[in-house]
Amino acid sequence: MAQWHNAGYKGIRYREHPTRKHKVNQPDRYYVLRYRVGGKRHEEPLGWASEGWTLQKAIVELSKLKQNQKLAEGPQTLKEKREKDKARREAEEKEKSKEKKDNTAFEVFWENFYYPQAQHDKKPKSIERERYLFKLWIAPVIGKIPLKKISPLDIEKLKSEMKSAKQSPRSIQYALAVTRQVFNQARRIEYYEGDPPTSKVKWPRVNNARLRHITNEEAKKILDALKMKSPLVYEVSLISLHCGLRFEEIASLEWQDVNLDENHLVLRDPKNKSSRIAPITPMVKDMFKQKGRGKPSDLIFLSTKKGKLSRISRTFDRVVDGLGLNDGITDRRNRLTFHSLRHSFASFLGMGGASPIEIKEALGHKSVHMAMRYSHLSPTALMKIPGIIEGSLKLQNVKEAK
Repeated sequence: MAQWHNAGYKGIRYREHPTRKHKVNQPDRYYVLRYRVGGKRHEEPLGWASEGWTLQKAIVELSKLKQNQKLAEGPQTLKEKREKDKARREAEEKEKSKEKKDNTAFEVFWENFYYPQAQHDKKPKSIERERYLFKLWIAPVIGKIPLKKISPLDIEKLKSEMKSAKQSPRSIQYALAVTRQVFNQARRIEYYEGDPPTSKVKWPRVNNARLRHITNEEAKKILDALKMKSPLVYEVSLISLHCGLRFEEIASLEWQDVNLDENHLVLRDPKNKSSRIAPITPMVKDMFKQKGRGKPSDLIFLSTKKGKLSRISRTFDRVVDGLGLNDGITDRRNRLTFHSLRHSFASFLGMGGASPIEIKEALGHKSVHMAMRYSHLSPTALMKIPGIIEGSLKLQNVKEAK
C-alpha cells in the first residue's frame, strides 16, 4: 500500500513512485490536495511531478481554491475547476470549428465533401455532368467565397454569366440544382445553417415536354434501319417503344426478369425505386425467344466489352438523321431521340384510351402529374371536341327551353 508523506504545507501531501525517477534521480512524486468545503472533507489528486506538478504549484492551486471558497465565487473544488476548464476548452474548440466551417470556401467543401460523396452515390454520367458545370460555371463565380457569405446576388451572377454565354435554361437550372445540393449537404453535416441562397432566386423555367411522337410509319422505318445496322440497338429500341422502358431499365434486365409464359418483364429497383411489371408485345416476345435464354442472373444486353450497357449507341441518332426525320427541326422538343420511343409508347396509350393512372403505372412514374405529360390526344380525337361541345350546348338549350 502506498505511503503518504506530508509535503510541509497544510493540505498538501504526496506519495512516491516505487521505481520511477524524476529529475536528479529523485523518486517521482504524486501530489494531492486536502481541504474542506461547506464542512465536507475533500481529497483530490493533482498529478505527478513528471507531469509538471511541484510543491509550489500545488500551493498556488490550493490557495486559489481557498480564495474562491472564501469569496464564494469561481470553482471551489478541483473537480469543479476541471469541469469548467473542460467546458471552456470544448467551447473554444467548438468556436474554432465553427469559425473554420464558416470560412470554408465553396470549392473546398466541394472537393473535400460533396464530390467524394457524389462519386459514391451517383451514376458516372451524372458525376461527369456535375463536374463539368462546377469547373466551367460554378467555381469561377462562387468557388472562392465561403459558404456562409454566398448570397442570392452571387447566385444571380451565376445565372447571368451562363445566360450571357447563351447556355440553355436547362443547363442553368441544372447548375442551380447542383449548387443547391452542395448547400443541402453542408447543412446536413453542420457546415451551413438556414436555407440555401438558391431558394431566394428565380429559377429559369424549362419545358421538357416532348411535343412529337413517332408515327407508325416512322417507327417501322427506324426499326427496319436499326435491324440492318445494329441488332443490339434494334432490340433495345424495340423494347423501349413497345414496353415504355427507360434505357437504364433495359440495360439492367437479366434473364430472370423475363417471363414469357405470362408475357411480362419484372423491373427491379428502377429509377423511382419501385419495382413494377411491364407487359410485352408479341414482337418483343419473339425477339426474346430468338435470342436464346441465358443464366438467370446474366444480363440480357451486353456492351462490346461484355459488360453492362452505359448509354445508347450513336447508331440510333445516325439512323434517325439518315432517314431525315429531324431535318429542319430546331425545337429540341420536336426532335426524335431515343427517349422519343418511351414518349411515343405513352402517347399511343393515351390515344388508345388509357387513363392517366394507367399510363403512370406503365411508365413507372411516382405521380399522375408526370404521366399527364405523356397523355396526348390524337389529331382525330381533337377534331371531335367541337362536336362534343356543340352537342352539350344544344342539350343545355333544350333543357332551358323546357
